[in-house]
Amino acid sequence: MSQSNLEKQEAKLKQLNQKIKSEKNKIEQNLGKQIIRSANLDYGTLTTPHF
Repeated sequence: MSQSNLEKQEAKLKQLNQKIKSEKNKIEQNLGKQIIRSANLDYGTLTTPHF
């Protein structure tokens, strides 16, 4: 394989990895929202310390 071909494949791989990270973040955010909703938690009190 030529160097140019390897560079193209590496660029595609980096793009795919970025897309995977982005999709993973979306899934994690949606899952968090579902957990909060299903547990009947209030978004406003989640970051409030309860001492």
